[in-house]
Amino acid sequence: MSKIHGRHRGYKELRHYVDMCTRSCHREVRYEGLENIPEDSAVLLSPNHCAALMDAMVILATPVKGGVICFGARSDIFRKPAVARILRWLRIVPLARERNGLSEVAKNFEVFDEIIECLGSHVPFCMFSEGTHRAMRGMLPIKKGIFRLARMAIEKTGQPVYIVPAGIDYEDFYQGQHRVTVRYGKPIDVGAEFAAGLASGLTEAETYRQLAYKLRSSNLALLGLDPEEEPLPDATTFSARDAWRARREAWRDARAAARATERRPLFRRVLPRRSHPAPALPRLHDPRASDLAPALAHHAPDEGQGLDPDRPLRPPPRAADLHSLPHPPGASREPVRYAVIKKELFF
Repeated sequence: MSKIHGRHRGYKELRHYVDMCTRSCHREVRYEGLENIPEDSAVLLSPNHCAALMDAMVILATPVKGGVICFGARSDIFRKPAVARILRWLRIVPLARERNGLSEVAKNFEVFDEIIECLGSHVPFCMFSEGTHRAMRGMLPIKKGIFRLARMAIEKTGQPVYIVPAGIDYEDFYQGQHRVTVRYGKPIDVGAEFAAGLASGLTEAETYRQLAYKLRSSNLALLGLDPEEEPLPDATTFSARDAWRARREAWRDARAAARATERRPLFRRVLPRRSHPAPALPRLHDPRASDLAPALAHHAPDEGQGLDPDRPLRPPPRAADLHSLPHPPGASREPVRYAVIKKELFF
């Protein structure tokens, strides 16, 4: 099995086409702070995750040295072997989350060895540290997996590992042909930060939280947001339903802004329901309707009203009674089924 950072036949040719498609989806794709990405070093890219696949496409088009960036994706899309081979050829490795179960999370250590080898070869690796995405300008709580991976890489490679925060700022989430700006911030030396935290008397868990807060603050600053004003959602209570609600609120805000600026609405306006009067009793299409009307008049509700609860219902007419009714010339002598009459009367 070839390595994710090795040479893949046909990958370079496909990259030109993919980058062209990425740029054609937007009016402009701008990159700022490329000088903050260390060269010839172990680099972990940590962007905010707000547009699913498009985030990875925009990061992939970053002009870095060597032109190769590897990615980590959720492990459930690697279930089919054919799909897993294609994703691996695209330099994507599976990363399990806590929601996938402990058995799946334990497989991450096998993938970490391959990622560490990628970092040792000075190939950037992109990891969405939030673990999920939402269509909003902001940053969800950061998981500590990216810091654990950085510490393991420091121990095995013996070289410093840098985490570079990246802020992906979309001008519009719901309409194409808009501007996208990707800003890269100052790199964070994980080894130095972790050593300083332990030297100041912090525990390992507190040091992880301090690093997560610093990385999140850097990402929010790249998006032009104040970390103090952005509320930090609780990672233990944030669920998929909360993400869906956040996307719904973002969609409502975008629709209200579009209407306020007299832009074309995203969806056609739905008129409110109006109460209509009850439909009139349908007319029977049988030639004997005029003869059956007196017999069934007691069963039919009045026009615009329901059945009278104080009015007893008569039993349905028997087939013999229907046979005894006079038949107009040319009419069929087959008895009329009460079920059909009932359906036309009450449905």
